[in-house]
Amino acid sequence: MATWPQFRILIVSMLATLLLSLPFSMAESSAASSARVEAFSDLSVGLSQEIYVDGVPNQFVEVLLESSEGKRLLINGKTDEKGRASLVLSPSHLSEAGGYTLQARHVDAKESFGVATSFEVRPGQASSSLSEVFASSNVARLGETLEVNVLLRDSFGNPLEGHVLSLESDFDSVLAKSVQSATNENGVMTFMLESQEAGLFEVMIEDKSSGTVLDERVKLAFVTDSDGRGGDDDLILTAGPLAGFEIESNVAPIMGTPFTVNVKAIDELGETVSDYTGTIRFSSTDPEATLPNDYTFRAEDLGEHEFSLAVTFLSPGEQLLLVTDTDEFTITGQIDVNIQEEAGVDTGDNFVVDDFTREGDFTLDSPVSGSYSLGSLDIEGGAAYGNYAVAYLNDNEVGRVEIDFDDSFSIPVTNVEDGDYTLRVDIVELEDGDVETAEVANVLESSQEENIVIDTSAPTLVSLSVSPEGPFVGQQEVLVTVLSEADMTGSTLEFNDGTIPLQETQTDGKYEATLLMPNRVSEFPLDVRLVDELGNDVLFRDQFNFNVESLAPELSSDLPAPTGVVASVSGRDITLSWQTPDTDISIANYKVEYGPSADALFASQSTLDSAPRITILDLVPDADYFLQVKTVALDGTESEASLLVSARTESPAPVVTVVPAEPTPPIAHVELPPSTPESGPEHLALIVISLLASALLTRVRSRGGFSQTHTADSY
Repeated sequence: MATWPQFRILIVSMLATLLLSLPFSMAESSAASSARVEAFSDLSVGLSQEIYVDGVPNQFVEVLLESSEGKRLLINGKTDEKGRASLVLSPSHLSEAGGYTLQARHVDAKESFGVATSFEVRPGQASSSLSEVFASSNVARLGETLEVNVLLRDSFGNPLEGHVLSLESDFDSVLAKSVQSATNENGVMTFMLESQEAGLFEVMIEDKSSGTVLDERVKLAFVTDSDGRGGDDDLILTAGPLAGFEIESNVAPIMGTPFTVNVKAIDELGETVSDYTGTIRFSSTDPEATLPNDYTFRAEDLGEHEFSLAVTFLSPGEQLLLVTDTDEFTITGQIDVNIQEEAGVDTGDNFVVDDFTREGDFTLDSPVSGSYSLGSLDIEGGAAYGNYAVAYLNDNEVGRVEIDFDDSFSIPVTNVEDGDYTLRVDIVELEDGDVETAEVANVLESSQEENIVIDTSAPTLVSLSVSPEGPFVGQQEVLVTVLSEADMTGSTLEFNDGTIPLQETQTDGKYEATLLMPNRVSEFPLDVRLVDELGNDVLFRDQFNFNVESLAPELSSDLPAPTGVVASVSGRDITLSWQTPDTDISIANYKVEYGPSADALFASQSTLDSAPRITILDLVPDADYFLQVKTVALDGTESEASLLVSARTESPAPVVTVVPAEPTPPIAHVELPPSTPESGPEHLALIVISLLASALLTRVRSRGGFSQTHTADSY
């Protein structure tokens, strides 16, 4: 049985061990790492950068990349036998201009990050396509000022500061001024425009610092008041507020045949609202009718626009054609049209020719300058009865006809090949002989030339794909990819009563748009409207049917998200592991969402149970993937997403990037599972204390101190 002195020695040994080990563990958790990132020069956006970390040999290291905006990424690597690690910052990590810092630490040492290395990412060259031009209004009265703002961006969308811009106009009377010498910190430069004369004009913006001319052009107009000051050529603004639309057509529509309509914005008195720049939408009582797309009036329209051969009715009889302002549905206009089943009129035996009189000169009513998707033209107009109309395309005669008794003529031209044409019609007198071969004796009048473009090749839909392919959940984002011909800037997806623009990618003819699934269980068809460079418009209906099978799961604030998410790569497979959340709520499984970028997590997989691990198989080789994990409770509710991680398939040294998804808090230190160290300061202290205690015990025994037997009488 141990005596009190023996207990006293044991207690002192235990306290000494505790005191000796405590400072080491505290130092281990709070000391700054000796690992550091070597400094390097500043760089431009869109470039990758190799970085080097100096630390302890053969150790896993963690590098923290932090932007001046507070965004953080973690990158993992391992030092070699010389204590040096090489990692790569990809262009996607450095796509935002600004200041960055890099800090490193050894993963197994559980230390804080070491000394920071700073560098700057400079914006790139001005982008002619991503930069934008905004006008405060498209139309202004003389004496007023138009404000034009230019937002200059690089190819990654970063604003460009300190660039000198110039504004040029094709109207000599326009004077442009700016109080700025260059773009401000937001990449914006403002111009103020004035004019002493009324007229239409177009402005062009050039970045003098780089010689880049912006793609976007803005068409504007200065107009006069109703007194018409400034001359006969002035653009006169006389109308009051917009009250409706006037629709006109000068032909008797035939079922299945396109015809032209003119739409005019008017006030309560029927005056043209020449500064109208709103958007209109067509509709009709014929559900099968072909109608123009939504159209936004431009400054040069002066409140009136012609839609050439853009309307086709497929049902006979009385029909209505309606126009509505998309921002104010109570502002409308309509026209009654009687759709004939076929051309021509059956006169019968009782047909009586009325006396027609004509006032005015020769007019060419159609076609007007523009693009046409049919390989035929109906050349129509009016001139004095008894003469002849002769039509020319590129100075080649394509048809002639005698002017009818009602002073009108119509020359059908068929089999017109695709191309650019100049159309002219002459009103002539012919020499005696056959009308088709007689020589022209005298040209009485000639029309103005009309520039015609024939493009019979309507856009074709090569393919359409969606990612993911389903099943779909409410509020889920789905990427739609369309392949067709290049340069179709007006193409759209029509989905759930909305219109979503298709954006052309860097690959010619490839267009993409992201759809948000409605949060209700139903089927939602997808239509694709393709508009080519010449304005040919074709609607492909029901190209895909989205079947939303369930509502968006509720996000539970009580259910914690997984932490400590780590990704590892093996060939084309990515394995994720994480720490089990500390919660009293029963966990059913976990849901992993992943995709090609942080904003495009289109795919998902779920674990079979509550085990915190999953392997995603057979991914695209040599590709970046971004992944996040959600906790799923037994009732189906989901937690918020974990911190985002990324990995690249078939990478020899897997790179794990943690990106905080907005608006999640900054990345916390991810604790690794505790390991059992084989050596360290704690064990050294224990060994020393044990040796001292053994030596002391041996010395005491040698003196007989512990060999005595004490009794009650001894005390």
